Amino acid sequence: MIVRRLFAVLVLLAASLGLVVVPAYAEDCQPASSPEARGKIPVCDTPNGRTFELSVSSAAAGGTVDFEGTGFVRELGGGQTLMFKLNDQGFIGPKIVANDDGTVSGTLQLPGAGTFEQYRRDYGSERWWIRVLVGGAVEDDGPNSSLHDGFDLIVPPTVTGGSVNAQGTKLALRLKPGSGEKTKVVVKSKGKVALKNGGKKKVITVASGKAVATEEVALPLTKAGKKYFKTNGALTVVVTSKVRGAGTAVTAFKVRKRTP
Repeated sequence: MIVRRLFAVLVLLAASLGLVVVPAYAEDCQPASSPEARGKIPVCDTPNGRTFELSVSSAAAGGTVDFEGTGFVRELGGGQTLMFKLNDQGFIGPKIVANDDGTVSGTLQLPGAGTFEQYRRDYGSERWWIRVLVGGAVEDDGPNSSLHDGFDLIVPPTVTGGSVNAQGTKLALRLKPGSGEKTKVVVKSKGKVALKNGGKKKVITVASGKAVATEEVALPLTKAGKKYFKTNGALTVVVTSKVRGAGTAVTAFKVRKRTP
């Protein structure tokens, strides 16, 4: 983000000297008249002396993203009214009025996972960006502008199943870690569990470990379960990705193995 801000300053400086500067990311966008790029490749920017950038490089569906911008001033004074789109398609968040000096910052709520899946189906979207639009209204006089900034979509981890070996010493999980480099897995009992030593009942953690990439993981039971457990209920699997913002996935499933 800092590099982009520095580049914007260089562009303005070059413009004042009469130089022509082609942005390094120019080939990363498409003209607005390219229907095949709709929702898949960003429309090229028309900054008109303005800047816009997200303060995060990744976000989860249904989460939030912060942004900041400069230069959004009306010719007659005061800040312009801004609107925002996801992937140049549906509008997100409310309209926001910039400060009198043209600076603006705020938070936008991203739509849920269903919208991202719909964009994948309808447009083939695998890149994600937010566009800020300004101009076109009488109260927002001045040159129109359109800028965008991209982010990576965080994919939350999921557990697709689990089983216990015949000895009751290992719990194997079929796990999709999502976009995290590493995914932490914690398996807890749902409610009270009858332990072998003395029959003391409490909620226990029976397994924990880390998964890398999309491999199937086998996690040894921890001492908290004395390497044995017996329950008629379900075990709750708590999965947390290493990626900030990935959140926690909770899955409950029954373990058939019982140790007398």
